[in-house]
Amino acid sequence: MSAPATRRSFLGAAASAAVAGPLVCRQFAFGRPSAADKIAVAVLGLGNQGFNDTKAFLQNADCRVVGVCDVNTASHGYRDASQFCGREPGKKLVDDFYKETGSGCFAEADWRKVVGRKDVDAIVIVTPDHHHEAQTIAALEAGHDVYCEKPLSWSVAEGRRMVEAAERTGRVTQTGSMHRSEKDAVKFVDFVRAGGVGDIQAITTFIAPNNAVGPGPGWTPDPIPQGFDYAAWLGPAPKVPYHKDRCFYRFRFVSDYSGGQITNFGAHSNDLAGWCLGEPEPVAVVPMEATYPEPGSLFSTAEFSRYRLEFADAPPVVCQTDDRKFGLRVEGTDGWAEHGYGDARFSSPALQKAFQAFAAAEGTSLAHPSLTLPTDSARLDNHVADFLRCVKTRETTVAPLAKGHYTAKLCHLGSLTLGLKDGYGERFAWDHDAERFTAAPSADLLAEANRRLDPRGA
Repeated sequence: MSAPATRRSFLGAAASAAVAGPLVCRQFAFGRPSAADKIAVAVLGLGNQGFNDTKAFLQNADCRVVGVCDVNTASHGYRDASQFCGREPGKKLVDDFYKETGSGCFAEADWRKVVGRKDVDAIVIVTPDHHHEAQTIAALEAGHDVYCEKPLSWSVAEGRRMVEAAERTGRVTQTGSMHRSEKDAVKFVDFVRAGGVGDIQAITTFIAPNNAVGPGPGWTPDPIPQGFDYAAWLGPAPKVPYHKDRCFYRFRFVSDYSGGQITNFGAHSNDLAGWCLGEPEPVAVVPMEATYPEPGSLFSTAEFSRYRLEFADAPPVVCQTDDRKFGLRVEGTDGWAEHGYGDARFSSPALQKAFQAFAAAEGTSLAHPSLTLPTDSARLDNHVADFLRCVKTRETTVAPLAKGHYTAKLCHLGSLTLGLKDGYGERFAWDHDAERFTAAPSADLLAEANRRLDPRGA
C-alpha cells in the first residue's frame, strides 16, 4: 500500500493547475452588483447531495448554474443501487431545466479547471469531506465565493486553514448547515435562548446509526468502473484498491474520507446545540463508548458512539447514536424540549403551549438579530437563498466557514478521541485558542490525539 500524498504536495499541484485562473471573478469582486445580475454558479460533486443542492440553486432566480464537475461520468449506486448520478446526469439536470432558454452548461472532470474559469462567480462544493480543504482554498484564492457542504472539513487543522483563507480573501462563504435557515429550528433555538426551558442544565444531541453495511475482513477489490477517475477521487487520501462501497455515498463510513455519522449528522445536531448555548468553545472532550467494524473491514468509522463535550461557562453536551437520527434534547430547570425530525416535543403541555405562543410571535431572531426569519421550513432553499443574497450584498451569511469550523470541531473532537480506542471515560483537555489537546490519560494518547488533528500534515 503506497503512502498518501502530503497535503503540501496535493495543494501545490492544485495551485499549479489553477494558476491560469483569474485573481478575481467577473462581476462581484468589486462593489455591489445590480439586482438584475444573475450569479454564475458551478457545482463540484454531482452525487446524492450534489443533486439536491443543484436543484435548489436552479430554482433560485438570483443565479444561473453554468457548470458542473465530477470525476464520475455517470453510474448507479449512490445512496442506493438505483440512484443515477455523476457528471453527465448532472449536466442533463441543468440542461433540462434551462431547455427553453438554452443551457450552455459546461461539464468538467477536473475541479481545478472550474476554479480557473473567469465566467464563474460562486462555486458549490459537494464533494467528499477529504476534498473540501483543497477545493475551498483554491476557489477562494481564485476570487470565487464558496458554498461548502457540511461537515466543513475532514480534520480540525484543515478547517482552520479554510477559515483563514476565507478571512484572508474576504469572500462570501456559506457552510451547508441548512437547519440554520429552517424556520422551525430557528424558533426552537430562540425559545431556548429566551429561557423557554429555564436555565439550561444539559443537552443531548442525536446522530443516526449507520445506514449501510460494508464488506468485512478479507474483502477483495472490484474493477474500477469505466468513466470513473478513481485516482482523482482519492485525491490526497491513501492510494488503496477500489471497491464499490468505498466511494460515492458510502465514503461516509471510511475514516480516510470522513468521520462517519458523528460528522455527518453531528454537523447538524451539534450545530443546533452550540447555537442554543451561544457557541461557547469546548475545553474538554470525554470519549465515553463506541463500537467499530471488525478490524480488516472496509468500513472503519464508528457504528455506535457516545461522547461528552465540556465548556467553561456552559452546560455539557452529550452526542450519541440514537434511532431519532437527528436533533437534540435541551434539559432546563423548567423542563425539557426536543427538536428533530417531525414536530418539537416537550416535557409538559404547559411548555408546549408556551413554545407555540412564542413561535407564533413576529420579530427578529435572537440567534441571528440581523437575519430575516425564514418564512417556511424549506431549509435548503432558504439556505441557498441566504448565500446568494449575501453574494450580492457582500453581507455575512448565516453559516460562514467560521461557524462551520466551530461545529465541525464539536464533531471532530468526539470522532478523534473515540477513534483512539483507549482512554474511554477519561478527560482530554482542549485549548481552543491553539486548537490543541493539552492533557490526556497518558502522554502517548496526548501525542497521538494531537497528531490526528492534522494527520496529513501541513
